[in-house]
Amino acid sequence: MQVIRDTAGPDVESGELERVVRMISDHAAEFFTDLEEAQAAGAADRLQPDPPWLERPWIDRLAALTIPVMAVVAPHGAAIGEAIAGRAQDADIVIASAHLTPIAAPNRSTEALMRMLDRLD
Repeated sequence: MQVIRDTAGPDVESGELERVVRMISDHAAEFFTDLEEAQAAGAADRLQPDPPWLERPWIDRLAALTIPVMAVVAPHGAAIGEAIAGRAQDADIVIASAHLTPIAAPNRSTEALMRMLDRLD
């Protein structure tokens, strides 16, 4: 958590920073487990398998989804958002915070989720 705080930059709003810290801390156990597995594999000189998203790229499966898709992309990642929107049948692209991606402003995420729920009826 301290690395996040140290690298966030002076212009980050305190609420945004704390939201990122909470999100990362919610997944800290998963991160540590992954790191421990990678360290053990390296120590045993064995290769780890490719992660599932490399074996079966998720972007190639978007066209088959029949539900709305929401993606949060960095401000400089507009091309990724366009690629997702072009492949999914029904997509909402939310631009994340310019300071601490991939955290989107809660109001933008909420609005996108509400639009998606309306489309499910």
